[in-house]
Amino acid sequence: MLKQKYNRNICDTDVDFNQTKQLSILLAVGFGGGWVAGALGLGGGSIFVPALVTMRVPPKVAAATSLYLITFSKVVSCCVYFLNGELIMGWALWLSMWATLFTILGMYGTRWCKLSQSSSVYFLAFILWLSAILTPIIAYFQLRDLALQGHDILKFSPICAH
Repeated sequence: MLKQKYNRNICDTDVDFNQTKQLSILLAVGFGGGWVAGALGLGGGSIFVPALVTMRVPPKVAAATSLYLITFSKVVSCCVYFLNGELIMGWALWLSMWATLFTILGMYGTRWCKLSQSSSVYFLAFILWLSAILTPIIAYFQLRDLALQGHDILKFSPICAH
Protein backbone atom coordinates (compact mmCIF):
# COMPACT_ATOMS: atom_id res chain seq x y z
CA MET A 1 0.00 0.00 0.00
CA LEU A 2 2.86 2.37 0.70
CA LYS A 3 4.29 1.60 -2.72
CA GLN A 4 1.03 2.70 -4.30
CA LYS A 5 0.67 5.74 -2.08
CA TYR A 6 4.09 7.09 -3.05
CA ASN A 7 4.12 5.49 -6.52
CA ARG A 8 7.52 3.78 -5.94
CA ASN A 9 8.83 0.40 -7.07
CA ILE A 10 5.47 -0.92 -8.26
CA CYS A 11 5.73 -4.25 -10.11
CA ASP A 12 3.21 -6.12 -12.24
CA THR A 13 3.30 -8.96 -9.72
CA ASP A 14 2.39 -6.83 -6.69
CA VAL A 15 -0.89 -7.75 -5.04
CA ASP A 16 -3.28 -4.81 -5.32
CA PHE A 17 -5.32 -4.71 -2.11
CA ASN A 18 -7.61 -2.06 -3.58
CA GLN A 19 -9.03 -4.52 -6.11
CA THR A 20 -11.97 -6.30 -4.50
CA LYS A 21 -11.60 -9.45 -6.62
CA GLN A 22 -7.90 -9.95 -5.86
CA LEU A 23 -8.41 -9.24 -2.15
CA SER A 24 -11.35 -11.66 -2.01
CA ILE A 25 -9.28 -14.41 -3.63
CA LEU A 26 -6.42 -13.75 -1.23
CA LEU A 27 -8.72 -13.92 1.81
CA ALA A 28 -10.43 -17.08 0.54
CA VAL A 29 -7.09 -18.78 -0.12
CA GLY A 30 -5.83 -17.71 3.32
CA PHE A 31 -8.91 -18.98 5.12
CA GLY A 32 -9.27 -22.17 3.07
CA GLY A 33 -5.55 -22.90 3.10
CA GLY A 34 -5.32 -22.35 6.85
CA TRP A 35 -8.30 -24.60 7.47
CA VAL A 36 -7.00 -27.39 5.23
CA ALA A 37 -3.48 -27.14 6.68
CA GLY A 38 -4.81 -27.26 10.24
CA ALA A 39 -7.31 -30.05 9.57
CA LEU A 40 -4.85 -32.29 7.77
CA GLY A 41 -1.73 -31.40 9.73
CA LEU A 42 0.04 -30.09 6.64
CA GLY A 43 2.62 -27.39 6.68
CA GLY A 44 1.06 -24.13 5.57
CA GLY A 45 3.78 -23.61 2.99
CA SER A 46 2.54 -26.56 0.95
CA ILE A 47 -0.70 -24.66 0.41
CA PHE A 48 0.15 -20.97 0.60
CA VAL A 49 3.22 -20.91 -1.64
CA PRO A 50 1.55 -22.56 -4.67
CA ALA A 51 -1.54 -20.39 -4.13
CA LEU A 52 0.52 -17.20 -4.06
CA VAL A 53 2.58 -18.28 -7.07
CA THR A 54 -0.62 -18.86 -9.06
CA MET A 55 -1.59 -15.28 -8.14
CA ARG A 56 1.62 -14.19 -9.94
CA VAL A 57 3.56 -13.46 -6.74
CA PRO A 58 7.29 -14.19 -7.32
CA PRO A 59 8.36 -17.52 -5.74
CA LYS A 60 10.87 -15.89 -3.36
CA VAL A 61 8.24 -13.46 -2.10
CA ALA A 62 5.67 -16.28 -1.80
CA ALA A 63 8.06 -18.44 0.22
CA ALA A 64 9.08 -15.55 2.49
CA THR A 65 5.42 -14.59 3.04
CA SER A 66 4.55 -18.20 3.88
CA LEU A 67 7.40 -18.45 6.39
CA TYR A 68 6.33 -15.15 7.95
CA LEU A 69 2.74 -16.36 8.36
CA ILE A 70 3.74 -19.79 9.66
CA THR A 71 5.94 -18.19 12.31
CA PHE A 72 2.85 -16.82 14.05
CA SER A 73 1.16 -20.21 13.94
CA LYS A 74 4.17 -21.90 15.53
CA VAL A 75 4.49 -19.27 18.27
CA VAL A 76 0.80 -19.68 19.16
CA SER A 77 1.17 -23.48 19.19
CA CYS A 78 4.15 -23.24 21.54
CA CYS A 79 2.21 -20.90 23.84
CA VAL A 80 -0.75 -23.28 23.95
CA TYR A 81 1.49 -26.25 24.74
CA PHE A 82 3.28 -24.19 27.41
CA LEU A 83 0.03 -23.04 29.05
CA ASN A 84 -1.30 -26.62 29.08
CA GLY A 85 1.93 -27.84 30.69
CA GLU A 86 2.71 -30.09 27.73
CA LEU A 87 5.83 -28.30 26.47
CA ILE A 88 8.98 -30.19 27.37
CA MET A 89 11.44 -27.32 27.71
CA GLY A 90 14.56 -29.47 27.55
CA TRP A 91 13.42 -31.03 24.30
CA ALA A 92 12.34 -27.65 22.89
CA LEU A 93 15.73 -26.08 23.67
CA TRP A 94 17.59 -29.09 22.28
CA LEU A 95 15.60 -28.97 19.05
CA SER A 96 15.96 -25.18 18.79
CA MET A 97 19.72 -25.39 19.20
CA TRP A 98 20.11 -27.93 16.39
CA ALA A 99 17.65 -26.14 14.11
CA THR A 100 19.52 -22.86 14.57
CA LEU A 101 22.90 -24.47 14.01
CA PHE A 102 21.88 -26.26 10.83
CA THR A 103 20.04 -23.20 9.52
CA ILE A 104 23.24 -21.18 9.83
CA LEU A 105 25.32 -23.98 8.31
CA GLY A 106 22.80 -24.31 5.46
CA MET A 107 22.92 -20.60 4.70
CA TYR A 108 26.70 -20.51 4.61
CA GLY A 109 26.83 -23.83 2.77
CA THR A 110 24.60 -22.63 -0.06
CA ARG A 111 26.70 -19.47 -0.43
CA TRP A 112 29.92 -21.49 -0.41
CA CYS A 113 28.66 -24.11 -2.88
CA LYS A 114 26.94 -21.44 -4.99
CA LEU A 115 23.97 -23.72 -5.57
CA SER A 116 21.48 -22.52 -8.13
CA GLN A 117 17.80 -22.36 -7.22
CA SER A 118 17.06 -25.42 -9.32
CA SER A 119 19.76 -27.43 -7.51
CA SER A 120 18.30 -26.39 -4.17
CA VAL A 121 14.83 -27.40 -5.30
CA TYR A 122 16.08 -30.81 -6.47
CA PHE A 123 17.89 -31.32 -3.15
CA LEU A 124 14.76 -30.41 -1.17
CA ALA A 125 12.63 -32.66 -3.39
CA PHE A 126 15.06 -35.52 -2.73
CA ILE A 127 14.78 -34.94 1.04
CA LEU A 128 10.97 -34.84 0.76
CA TRP A 129 10.82 -38.11 -1.16
CA LEU A 130 13.33 -39.73 1.19
CA SER A 131 11.22 -38.77 4.20
CA ALA A 132 8.06 -39.97 2.42
CA ILE A 133 9.70 -43.36 1.93
CA LEU A 134 11.38 -43.68 5.33
CA THR A 135 8.48 -42.46 7.51
CA PRO A 136 6.17 -45.44 6.86
CA ILE A 137 9.06 -47.89 7.11
CA ILE A 138 10.11 -46.55 10.52
CA ALA A 139 6.47 -46.40 11.65
CA TYR A 140 6.01 -50.04 10.63
CA PHE A 141 8.87 -51.20 12.84
CA GLN A 142 7.66 -49.09 15.78
CA LEU A 143 4.12 -50.45 15.46
CA ARG A 144 5.42 -54.00 15.09
CA ASP A 145 7.43 -53.64 18.31
CA LEU A 146 4.35 -52.29 20.13
CA ALA A 147 2.24 -55.18 18.84
CA LEU A 148 4.88 -57.69 19.96
CA GLN A 149 4.80 -56.10 23.44
CA GLY A 150 1.07 -56.82 23.60
CA HIS A 151 -0.33 -53.35 22.85
CA ASP A 152 -3.50 -53.15 20.78
CA ILE A 153 -2.26 -50.94 17.95
CA LEU A 154 -5.71 -50.77 16.29
CA LYS A 155 -7.48 -49.46 19.37
CA PHE A 156 -8.76 -45.89 19.25
CA SER A 157 -8.08 -43.61 22.20
CA PRO A 158 -10.51 -40.91 23.35
CA ILE A 159 -9.56 -37.52 21.94
CA CYS A 160 -9.81 -35.71 25.28
CA ALA A 161 -8.02 -38.33 27.38
CA HIS A 162 -4.90 -37.12 29.19
